[in-house]
Amino acid sequence: MLSLATFTDETPPTKICETLKSMLDSKFGKGWCVFAGGHFAGSCTFEEKYFAQISFGVYSITIFRIFVPGS
Repeated sequence: MLSLATFTDETPPTKICETLKSMLDSKFGKGWCVFAGGHFAGSCTFEEKYFAQISFGVYSITIFRIFVPGS
Protein backbone atom coordinates (compact mmCIF):
# COMPACT_ATOMS: atom_id res chain seq x y z
CA MET A 1 0.00 0.00 0.00
CA LEU A 2 1.26 3.44 -0.91
CA SER A 3 1.31 6.31 1.57
CA LEU A 4 1.75 10.02 0.87
CA ALA A 5 4.55 9.83 3.45
CA THR A 6 6.52 8.17 0.61
CA PHE A 7 6.86 11.64 -0.96
CA THR A 8 8.64 14.78 0.25
CA ASP A 9 8.61 18.43 -0.87
CA GLU A 10 11.64 17.53 -3.02
CA THR A 11 9.84 14.72 -4.88
CA PRO A 12 9.25 15.92 -8.46
CA PRO A 13 5.54 16.28 -9.29
CA THR A 14 6.01 13.96 -12.29
CA LYS A 15 7.21 11.19 -9.96
CA ILE A 16 4.17 11.69 -7.69
CA CYS A 17 1.83 11.50 -10.70
CA GLU A 18 3.47 8.42 -12.22
CA THR A 19 3.58 6.55 -8.91
CA LEU A 20 -0.02 7.31 -7.89
CA LYS A 21 -1.43 6.60 -11.38
CA SER A 22 0.39 3.28 -11.62
CA MET A 23 -0.86 2.20 -8.18
CA LEU A 24 -4.46 3.26 -8.88
CA ASP A 25 -4.54 1.62 -12.34
CA SER A 26 -3.22 -1.68 -10.99
CA LYS A 27 -5.47 -1.74 -7.91
CA PHE A 28 -8.73 -0.27 -9.29
CA GLY A 29 -8.52 -0.61 -13.09
CA LYS A 30 -7.55 1.75 -15.89
CA GLY A 31 -8.68 5.33 -16.36
CA TRP A 32 -6.99 7.19 -13.51
CA CYS A 33 -5.50 10.65 -14.04
CA VAL A 34 -3.25 12.44 -11.55
CA PHE A 35 -2.08 16.06 -11.59
CA ALA A 36 0.39 17.41 -9.03
CA GLY A 37 2.07 20.77 -8.71
CA GLY A 38 2.33 24.02 -6.86
CA HIS A 39 0.08 26.03 -9.15
CA PHE A 40 -2.31 24.74 -11.79
CA ALA A 41 -5.90 25.17 -12.88
CA GLY A 42 -8.17 23.39 -15.28
CA SER A 43 -11.37 21.50 -15.76
CA CYS A 44 -12.05 17.84 -16.34
CA THR A 45 -14.81 15.33 -16.88
CA PHE A 46 -14.73 12.41 -14.46
CA GLU A 47 -16.78 9.45 -13.30
CA GLU A 48 -19.17 10.32 -10.47
CA LYS A 49 -17.67 9.60 -7.01
CA TYR A 50 -14.13 9.27 -8.46
CA PHE A 51 -12.54 12.67 -7.78
CA ALA A 52 -10.22 13.85 -5.01
CA GLN A 53 -8.16 16.98 -4.46
CA ILE A 54 -5.49 16.83 -1.77
CA SER A 55 -3.07 19.43 -0.42
CA PHE A 56 0.22 17.82 0.50
CA GLY A 57 3.28 19.84 1.50
CA VAL A 58 3.98 22.36 -1.25
CA TYR A 59 1.80 20.46 -3.76
CA SER A 60 -1.84 20.16 -4.66
CA ILE A 61 -2.73 16.75 -6.04
CA THR A 62 -5.85 16.16 -8.14
CA ILE A 63 -6.91 12.57 -8.78
CA PHE A 64 -9.85 11.50 -10.91
CA ARG A 65 -11.06 8.60 -13.00
CA ILE A 66 -12.36 8.89 -16.54
CA PHE A 67 -14.61 6.41 -18.32
CA VAL A 68 -12.67 3.76 -20.21
CA PRO A 69 -14.87 1.45 -22.32
CA GLY A 70 -14.48 -2.17 -21.30
CA SER A 71 -12.89 -1.51 -17.92
